[in-house]
Amino acid sequence: MLIDTHAHLNITELKFNAKTIVNAMARDNLLALVVPSFNMEASRIAYEQAKDFEPVFAALGVHPHHASSFNAEAAEFLAKNAEHKKVVAIGEIGLDYFRNLSPVNSQRHAMLKQMEIAKKFNLPVIFHVRNAFDDFFKLIEENSYLLTKGVVHCFPGGAREAEKALELGLMISFTGNITYKKSEPIAEAAKIIPLNRIMVETDCPYLAPGAERGKTCYPRYVVEVARKLAEIKGISFEEVAKATTENALNFFSKMRGQV
Repeated sequence: MLIDTHAHLNITELKFNAKTIVNAMARDNLLALVVPSFNMEASRIAYEQAKDFEPVFAALGVHPHHASSFNAEAAEFLAKNAEHKKVVAIGEIGLDYFRNLSPVNSQRHAMLKQMEIAKKFNLPVIFHVRNAFDDFFKLIEENSYLLTKGVVHCFPGGAREAEKALELGLMISFTGNITYKKSEPIAEAAKIIPLNRIMVETDCPYLAPGAERGKTCYPRYVVEVARKLAEIKGISFEEVAKATTENALNFFSKMRGQV
């Protein structure tokens, strides 16, 4: 069994049918899904889905693309719902200098304020980092007292970035992009990361793996991510599945006893 630690079931404009996907989870050998958020509307949807579907868990937060919208109302919503048993993380939060859809200062402010909330409620954090590793690492180092547990999701870096993330105590999560032809730097990173520091995800509906690239991605494709990791590390699929599932349960510790 696997846990998809990052599945966007809350993107309603793509008409994802959460009930259909949840009903197929046993068939697809999925134990649980973590549904992350990118703004307050998505946070509310993720929260409701987590309450409605037993194997679905929510991460609440404001993505760097929407950092300009992070305000007192958003902070209040996160704090009000952080203790719910189905809310297992704060995220996605972080820095994205590729698109720069929010000013850099807004991104940094939103990231740190949400880390404060995660710290207060002892929740792990899901980080989005794109074209911003140097600033991201600097912020983490300067504010290490705010970090509970963190994961760099959809890891886009190479060995150098992986080594620094590990040094700072972060987990690393891989998606379908590890299966792409031009993913050598990501594969090199995967080789050096200890198995107990890795998680797997789909980031669906994006980044469908392998032959499905360019199509809608679904949680079941997390199996392909695990298979590719096993190939890269020269170990069995079963070993990857067992380790990453245990890692996810340790990281999203509120899941234990609920799955």
